Amino acid sequence: MTVDRPDALMLPESWIRGKRLPDRIGSILDIADPILGGPGKIRRQPHGKLFITTKFEDTMNFPTDHPRSGQPRYRWERQGDGSEWGYLVERE
Repeated sequence: MTVDRPDALMLPESWIRGKRLPDRIGSILDIADPILGGPGKIRRQPHGKLFITTKFEDTMNFPTDHPRSGQPRYRWERQGDGSEWGYLVERE
């Protein structure tokens, strides 16, 4: 059985490990990069979450110039480990 690679991840901040900033970032990317299939870009979100994609310009909602402005760009699936895998609702 093959699992579709998600377009984005939402990971709990509590998964961050290390004292130095590079170690802290690396501890999250060590998890995210293999799942996303490339180097992840981390954006901190409210409520202790980390939004991670392979493109820094990716946003959680559609941009203001899009017909679906403000609506979620991803369908989120909660995983058993507390992470959430996001799949684009509209492939670009």
